[in-house]
Amino acid sequence: MHKPPSLITLARQVGLNDCTLKRGFRQVFGIIAYDCLHHYRMERSHFKKLKNIHNN
Repeated sequence: MHKPPSLITLARQVGLNDCTLKRGFRQVFGIIAYDCLHHYRMERSHFKKLKNIHNN
């Protein structure tokens, strides 16, 4: 996910307003969407670094 859709765009695609999408996301996953994306990017970066270490 180099450039994920904005929350407003995503909300429109699924027929919700952005506030409802944010609230529902937090209820289901226990974190806000931004934190989820940040965590995903950090994990991905970590695994890329590990892969580079093992390949060298």
